[in-house]
This record gives sequence, structure tokens and C-alpha cells, in this order.
Amino acid sequence: MYLKFIIHLIGVSLFLSSCQSSNDSNTAQKKGKLLASVSEHQLYERDLEGMISVGVSSEDSTTITNSYIQKWIREMLWIEEAQENLKSNAKSEIESKIEAYKADLWVHAFEEQYLEEKLGEKVKDADIQSFYEENNEDFVLKSPLVKVYWVTLPSQNDQKETLKLLLSSNKPDDSQKLKEYCIKFAQSYQINDSLWYNLEEVLQSKGFGETQNKEQFLVKNGVFEQSSSENITYLLIRDFKPEGSTAPLEAVKARIKTQIMNRNKVKLLQDLEKELFEKAQKQKTYKIYE
Repeated sequence: MYLKFIIHLIGVSLFLSSCQSSNDSNTAQKKGKLLASVSEHQLYERDLEGMISVGVSSEDSTTITNSYIQKWIREMLWIEEAQENLKSNAKSEIESKIEAYKADLWVHAFEEQYLEEKLGEKVKDADIQSFYEENNEDFVLKSPLVKVYWVTLPSQNDQKETLKLLLSSNKPDDSQKLKEYCIKFAQSYQINDSLWYNLEEVLQSKGFGETQNKEQFLVKNGVFEQSSSENITYLLIRDFKPEGSTAPLEAVKARIKTQIMNRNKVKLLQDLEKELFEKAQKQKTYKIYE
């Protein structure tokens, strides 16, 4: 709420200044027809540019324009009233807030620009590996992870036994056959064994959520089955990492990349701040008065 208030203050401040500077004929010509005015503040056609979407009828366009003009007039009247009657200490406080927030906007925009120029999105795999090894204790699992296949078939499908055989097979040829089978018969499926999933989330999403003993699913190559009147789901655990073990690198790689990038951003900004201060010291561009 406070942030919205400050942004509004800045917007009003900039808007008023633009209105006040629009009295010269060149500005007026560029802004088109004058639509309304409140004291020295003026509203032109150009100020409404982009407010009305393409394809809106002329009747609706007129309604929207008139509504906006009425709103603008009321807001200008409120602002004038506030400027005339607000106590001086309140005015000073508002000006201070506007200046402080403007300073924050300047610094934030520059930081974003500086980081974009200096810091690429790429993080080396070697850096990710080193971070993983050096911070192993941060990746202890609070719940099991699994590599899993699941296939959901219509309950009337007569090819279920074929699916069970393909799911349980480790033959390279059967992997392609499984993919072809799923494309042909499955309502939904996941047969990518390079991905890690949270066991609890998998069980909940695939209809096994009511199972009391979740540990029974931590069996490599274990095939589990869940039926309803409409479909049947087969779940195959390809691999797992139990609770309390270290998460595999593949499962936390994206998280590590984000952490490394954030660390690099902090260091870059700290280095820049130090560089700016040292430069100012050398050039004597600041003074401290006692």
C-alpha cells in the first residue's frame, strides 16, 4: 500500500510538471486538441493515447474519453485543494518521500543495467559441480525423490499385459516400443527417466495418495497399479533417493544455478560500490563537513 502511495505521488508530480510545461504553443500543437483544463493544468488528446483499444466503436470511445476527462478533472481539483491547504510539514514529508523513492528508482535501474551488461545468464557446469560438492549439507532431502514412469490407460484397454511387460523391461528396443505403445493407447504418460520427482506429489497426482505406507513405493523397478471405473494407472519406480540422503545433482541443478547467479550479482555490486568510492576519494568529488 505504501509503495503504491509513493508511486502515485511520483506520477502526480511528473504529471503536474508536464501539464505546467505544456502551455507553450509547440507543446500544445504536438499534443493535439485541448480537452479540458483545471487552472493552469491542461489535458490534451495526446494524453489519452493508447487508452482506447483498437476496434472499439466510436460511441464506446466517446464514453471512455468523457469518463476519463471527468476523472481527470476531479483528480486535479483534489490535487489543487491539497496543495493549497496541506500543512507545510506534511508537504515537506511528501517531497522527501518522492525524492527518496526517485533515488531508489535511479539506483535500481542502473543496477539492473550494469548486471545485464556484466553478468551473462550462463553458469559453467564446473561451477555448479563445485558448489554442489562444497555445500552438500544444504541438499539433504526432507522427503523422498523418485525417477518414475507412469502410464494411464482407459479401464477397458485390452493391452494391459503388454504394457506391464514393456514397463518392466530393460531392453533398449523395448524402450522405443513403450513410447510407441503410449502414443497409441495411453490417455497420459511420463516415460522420461532423467527427471526427479517428489514422491508424495507423484502419489497424490496419480491417485495413490490414500496409501498409508509410502515407503513401499521405494522399490527399484516396482510396478504399482491404481484403478477406477474410467481408467487404470501404472506406476514404475525407476530409481529413488530416500529421505535424509543427499539430493542428486540433476534435481537441484536449477536451484544451484540461481544461487550462483545471485552470489555473483551481490559480488559485482559490492565491487562496483567499492570502485565508485575509491574513485571519488581519488578525485576528491565528495566532502565531509564537521
